[in-house]
Amino acid sequence: MLDEYMISLGYNDEQISFIKNAYPTSKYSESTLLFNLKNMSNYLKRNSLTNKDIINITLTIPNIICMSIENIREKVIELANIGFNKLEIFKMISNYPYIIDTSIEKITNKLDCLIDLGLDINSSKELLINKTEILNIDNYNIKKRFNYFINKGYKEKDIINIIKNNPNIIDCNLNVFNKKLNYLKDMHYTDKDIIKITSFLPNLLFKDIKDISKKFDLLTDYGYSNQNIIEITRKVPCILEDNHINNLNNQLEFLENFSFTKDEIISITCKNPFIILYSLDYLKWKLDNLLNYFSKDELIKIINDFPIIIGYSIRNINEKIEFYNNINFKNTIINNPSLLKYNIDYIKARYKIITDNKIEDVYKDLFDDNVNIQEIDEYLFCSDKKFYKKYKILSKELLRL
Repeated sequence: MLDEYMISLGYNDEQISFIKNAYPTSKYSESTLLFNLKNMSNYLKRNSLTNKDIINITLTIPNIICMSIENIREKVIELANIGFNKLEIFKMISNYPYIIDTSIEKITNKLDCLIDLGLDINSSKELLINKTEILNIDNYNIKKRFNYFINKGYKEKDIINIIKNNPNIIDCNLNVFNKKLNYLKDMHYTDKDIIKITSFLPNLLFKDIKDISKKFDLLTDYGYSNQNIIEITRKVPCILEDNHINNLNNQLEFLENFSFTKDEIISITCKNPFIILYSLDYLKWKLDNLLNYFSKDELIKIINDFPIIIGYSIRNINEKIEFYNNINFKNTIINNPSLLKYNIDYIKARYKIITDNKIEDVYKDLFDDNVNIQEIDEYLFCSDKKFYKKYKILSKELLRL
């Protein structure tokens, strides 16, 4: 009966044998173990744990099968009294079943240690929930790792961010970190660059150096210089994440097929590394939309000069292009696409002042005799100071028109 019930929960033969022969479960009859296991399983299931959780807990601490449910309830109450809710408590039990035998004093002492390091109470609790085994790590060793990063030049907020994003950093070998940091230094990253990248992407500290090297090799094989790679990863560290770096070849091939040269691709992705992060569907959608307004050669020139245009929303960019086309400024935009960065409502308001027209009449009246085209060229995109000197209108007043 015991074996059948355990199989129904998902135990395999080896696990069943282990439970039966472990201490102190080996001292009990199968009927007693069956009765206790059923009670314990039902209690844990009522508190959101799965069969997989139950198997993990009983294999970690088999004596829980012989434990009074009342004892577990008492631990739950103790943890609730220091601010954990039921879901959090049973998640901690699943993550680290030994918490059941851990004194509440040791748990509060661990929270105090984390708070002393600079984490707030909520972050400390979150860390304990997600990495409950931290209870088994000496406070001295936790502080030692924290001070390691302080001595490397990390600010407290950087370290806290690393810990929150990857709690495993609490108990990792410091020699492993040294190798990773030294490798990045050998790649000519500055200390400031390394801190920024690893704070944003702490998983990089846990990657094998060979895996990190493959990412860099992929970029250098295409033609990126070491300085290019530093420039890109400094701006957007998440490019080094596996899912992005693995898609890199597809993005580069797509841009080549669109008729960008390799040198142009390297240039635009250094200026706007987010291009590497975009999906192929997104890139195609953006370029197809822009081709409604420009020829392919014109679009390639625009993107080479102003690659950030790919990140603009369709609605945003369409409104701007249509306005400039209607006032016969298309060539101006092609020759100086960075003008697209200006707020279109702001530019429309300026145009209204310059032409002395109602905004709704702006297009049809543009080439009337009373409109000075040269004045539009000079003042539509000029500095706020120059515009005020000419028209006596402050920039903050323009959008009220």
